[in-house]
Amino acid sequence: MNIKYILTFSLILVCIPIGCQVIGWIKSTVLPLLFKCHDYFFICGRTICYFVHLPRILLRSKLMMILKNIAIAMLLSLTVVGCATSPVPPSEANVVPSGRVFSQKYATLTSNKQSTLTFIRDSGLYGAGENIHLYINGEDMASFRPSEKLQVFLNPGEYLIGVHSVPSFGVEQFVETPYVLSESQSYSFRIGIDSNRAIVQRTSAF
Repeated sequence: MNIKYILTFSLILVCIPIGCQVIGWIKSTVLPLLFKCHDYFFICGRTICYFVHLPRILLRSKLMMILKNIAIAMLLSLTVVGCATSPVPPSEANVVPSGRVFSQKYATLTSNKQSTLTFIRDSGLYGAGENIHLYINGEDMASFRPSEKLQVFLNPGEYLIGVHSVPSFGVEQFVETPYVLSESQSYSFRIGIDSNRAIVQRTSAF
């Protein structure tokens, strides 16, 4: 019985160093190899996933680029269209309502020597929120909205004609321009907004 215990104890003493060596070998060789394999498979998996999804990523990026370019083009088009005003033929213009005609001084033809002046405000979105007031010799004649017209009848002579927007458009300054009218003539004027101010000018566009 004592011999059996002695042999068992001796076997344990022999196996302990061997077990320690095996454990050390596993720690120094097997485990690093397993970690390297794990990293390798992880990298391979990520790479495979990337190439699988790459066409979709590229398609999405290309589609987003196309949509972005379309949006920019539309915005530029709206900006250009919004900043453009166009002359309106007299037949297509609306008469300024009586509520925005402030003076009847030149509203009636009283002599065949008088000249006819037709004022028409341009159409377009640019400055559409502002009313433009027409002044003749400093007198406020009427307030124009886009595509509206007004006719006045003036005797031959020199007149100061100016316009001003309400509310004021930008840093606008009120400017009057002298015009010399001959008798029994017809004159056409465009009213609009140029840059940051209301303008009135003679035209042959209609």
